[in-house]
Amino acid sequence: MAIFTSVKSGNWTAADTWDVGSGYPQSADDAVVTGYTVTQDAAVECVNLTIGASGILTTANYAITISGNWDQSSTSSCCNAGTSTITQNGDGFFKCNGTVASTQYNSASIVLNGTNTLTYNNLSVGWVNGFANMTGGQSAKTTTLATNGNYIAIINLLTIGTGIVAMPGKNLFFLSTNPLSVDLANSRLNVTLMRFRANGTLILPPLANGYGGIVMLEGTTNQTVTQTGDMAIALDLSLAGVDAALGSNISWNTDGYNLTIYRHLKYGKLNSTGLKKLDATATGGRASTITVGYLGYGTANWTSNEGTLQPKFIADNSTVIFTGTGTITSGKDSPFNNVIFNGSGKTFTIADELRCNNLTYTAGTIVNPGYIRPWPYPTKLCPPIIQPLALGV
Repeated sequence: MAIFTSVKSGNWTAADTWDVGSGYPQSADDAVVTGYTVTQDAAVECVNLTIGASGILTTANYAITISGNWDQSSTSSCCNAGTSTITQNGDGFFKCNGTVASTQYNSASIVLNGTNTLTYNNLSVGWVNGFANMTGGQSAKTTTLATNGNYIAIINLLTIGTGIVAMPGKNLFFLSTNPLSVDLANSRLNVTLMRFRANGTLILPPLANGYGGIVMLEGTTNQTVTQTGDMAIALDLSLAGVDAALGSNISWNTDGYNLTIYRHLKYGKLNSTGLKKLDATATGGRASTITVGYLGYGTANWTSNEGTLQPKFIADNSTVIFTGTGTITSGKDSPFNNVIFNGSGKTFTIADELRCNNLTYTAGTIVNPGYIRPWPYPTKLCPPIIQPLALGV
């Protein structure tokens, strides 16, 4: 194995570009691009690739395959990746930083086939820069995404095999309406905050292992998710959007499938002028069970924040189960069908009038039980239907 270091700007396959004096880096060699611009004139392979201080690699849209590490850790380096596919076949790190162009990988496809950690230094507007396509979690391995800032964007598609794509403590933005290609039975997406920005009909596959983090819908005009199977979300489901989405209409439709949210459900945002809606209307004879609170999390809130438009929960024939301590703010214009309180040692605080067709109490302490009313709403107020349940169990 030889180590080839650039000594002038030139093409990858030109011998005088490198210090070895003959040939150019190939599959058994290391390549170091530093101080100069090296331009690919063919698809290339090497073991470790380093883009060092003031080094620029221009791919000219040719493919690159490495079996070791990708080291673009220098903040004065750049990879003009174009539409290239960059493949890392071995275990190791993939560091892609640099101050020359923070859009350098926006059109490129990154394929991480080993146990890899990708480090990305996003140097400008966070949610618009990242990678056109990324493949990870292959062959039951783990791909870990890290960033020196807070953001990485997947502009088109994230493909996950039978393993895990993880991004702890950071934001992963998805910018297309069909952003995930997965192995439904085995793929794991463990990202602290998954932020979906595409407008229109958004396709989210029903991962058997659930979505490991917060799922936030942030479309700026209209955005809809319709479930095609049972779904679980390990932290929060937020249909509240961000300030940029205050005027958008955002809807999550269960279509009769089950939805489990381990922590908070939020489907409204103060000052919102667009309709935020959780719709359990079912087709095909199904009936949704929506469970809020799981695995002993400290709080599990159901929050409907009223803006200019009152957020809506359309219950249809669904059942909502509360299992974790939390505050329930439902909005009196959105009655429930079946409600079950089932949390031994948990406390359920009813913050506003909660209307429901049927109520089942199994375990827990209900605070403000007088706020619970039968539905359809009677012409004359009647005693709360669970007044005796003020006692905790």
